Amino acid sequence: MTLAVYQRSTLILLLTTLMACGGGSSSSKNTVTDPPVAPQDGIRGVVASNISGAQLVVRDASGEEIVIASGRTTGADGSFALVFSEFAINAGITAPLIISLNGSGATALCDFNREGDNDCLAKDGSFAAFGETYTLADDYSLQGLAESFPPDTTEGDRVITVNLSAASDLAGRYATDAAAGNDLLPADVRLASQQALGVVEFVTGLSTRGKALNDIAISDLTDSEPPVTESLALAQFGAGLHGQVNADVNNVNSYNKVLNRLGLNVVPVSGSTTNQLRATGQFLAETVTAYVTGATSYQVGLETNSAVLAGSISAQTTAIPLLEQVGGNPVFISLPADPASNDPIDRAKTLTTGLSEVMGATLLISQTAGFGGTADGAALVFTEQLAMISTLVSQELRRTLLQLDDAIAEALANGETILTGTNVSGVLSFEGDVVTMTTTTSTSSNIQTGISVNLTIPTGTRNNPGGGGVFDAHDITISVSKTQNDLTTQQLFEGKLVLNMQAAAAGADVSSLDYSGGLRTNSGLEFTGDIEIDNLSTKDETSLRGNYDTAFTFVDSSMLMMDGLLETQINLYTLTAGNSTVITDLQTNVITDMNADLNLSINGSGAVSSGVIVATEVQAGTLDTRGIINFTDGTATILPVPVI
Repeated sequence: MTLAVYQRSTLILLLTTLMACGGGSSSSKNTVTDPPVAPQDGIRGVVASNISGAQLVVRDASGEEIVIASGRTTGADGSFALVFSEFAINAGITAPLIISLNGSGATALCDFNREGDNDCLAKDGSFAAFGETYTLADDYSLQGLAESFPPDTTEGDRVITVNLSAASDLAGRYATDAAAGNDLLPADVRLASQQALGVVEFVTGLSTRGKALNDIAISDLTDSEPPVTESLALAQFGAGLHGQVNADVNNVNSYNKVLNRLGLNVVPVSGSTTNQLRATGQFLAETVTAYVTGATSYQVGLETNSAVLAGSISAQTTAIPLLEQVGGNPVFISLPADPASNDPIDRAKTLTTGLSEVMGATLLISQTAGFGGTADGAALVFTEQLAMISTLVSQELRRTLLQLDDAIAEALANGETILTGTNVSGVLSFEGDVVTMTTTTSTSSNIQTGISVNLTIPTGTRNNPGGGGVFDAHDITISVSKTQNDLTTQQLFEGKLVLNMQAAAAGADVSSLDYSGGLRTNSGLEFTGDIEIDNLSTKDETSLRGNYDTAFTFVDSSMLMMDGLLETQINLYTLTAGNSTVITDLQTNVITDMNADLNLSINGSGAVSSGVIVATEVQAGTLDTRGIINFTDGTATILPVPVI
């Protein structure tokens, strides 16, 4: 404001005051009006690791600093609420915007865990343990981007969200590099954010589900419950970079130098029409190793394990030696798949992401020491999971049940209260046509299949033995052993079993079964659920087939559902975990999520030898025996376990 303008404003104010005070009646009253509230337009967000006391600066597309009225310091929980000055609002805010954080003297919550106390390097050179608060080094900084301002609203205060994390910082580096000293463009910000999320997905193996970077919530990894997948990906990516900090190595002796090194080593491919990035296999192997270290320790400390994290740990553990084999040669990283896209590669990548997510549900169930997070462990659990369900709907179990029913009917006819014999035992009591069973067992073996079944009923009832009626046992145990190639595995069901029986020409037969309880295998597989089996044909008919539907809930709330025909191989099963549902047809050897189909080729030994992914009738990728899917755009991903 010039001096002349200032004097003129002062004169007008003085004249206005004199006019208000003079010449009027002494009874007149002055009216006091509150000044209008200044608009609260600005930026809100959260900073990763609960960084508290850090200073924030906002610059526009040309790099000019925007005047802030309030909120330029992060709070105790890492949140902030920047309010632009009225002067800046009236002058106009020119997006895109860059939000920069200076962490000198600020504190943070250590969110990386390597199963020791040397997790996060503090300003004084000491290390803070996971969950501890520490002082940030003087070179600590982060940045984030806003593609546009204001938001699409015409009422109230105009506020946008910008969250700051290692991923947003990487996006900021990509965007400013693309601008090459010129004004930042919205297209630069949009592409850079997608590229950063592509790096996050590659390192963690976790999907960001096609979300924009600023739409993903910043989560606190010291909470006991894991966040949703995309937030988990962002948090674990940033936390894992702490694992590369080495106080004795100059270019990585602080967190920010690790971030700088990441931005220098994972770079956009010049002239690429698909906007891919590249890095050497060796560099990516180091980055993924640091992620796996932190993610594995984090998983162990959770009260309820995460299925999607288990899947990613398994896949990334498998990926590390493959990346090391690539060495100094380039590996290409693609942008995240858009779940809403009809592009064949996007649809194929959505399928493979879902496969990793649902297969991870098989990993977290085992309590065996050193088991979780390995591809071999995943394959074992996945196989036993299917074997358990196959057994509970098998012909061997049905024979065991019918054997017991025939023995009870015979005892009732003969007035006997004790079951004796090679395959059955127990104590019976009768009241009308209802038989109460105590400490009752029935055992059967099939030499051809190698399956042995032992059914134990501490107490239960059966009405109308040998005919139509119901078995009702609320505390049974079914122990199953299966011997193949000199290897015996054990399975166990504990819980409730209700059988509906029907009359048949040769006696009673099972018409439907309803299991409800817990299941466990020798590898530590544990889950609860229900199996419903119905429409069984009677045993005097040629066909022994019936329909079954199953629904099992694992300890992490993921769900397995199967349906098919009894007495045959399981035809079809559906596995749901997180936000992904995958259907496997074991007759056609096709896996689908309704976005794309993975068509498998099976060799003479029954193992998967190869596969082809087809989406919108176009081949989008191939699968090899190592579990690597190579997409037609030159990128690749790794599945956590064999698919069948």
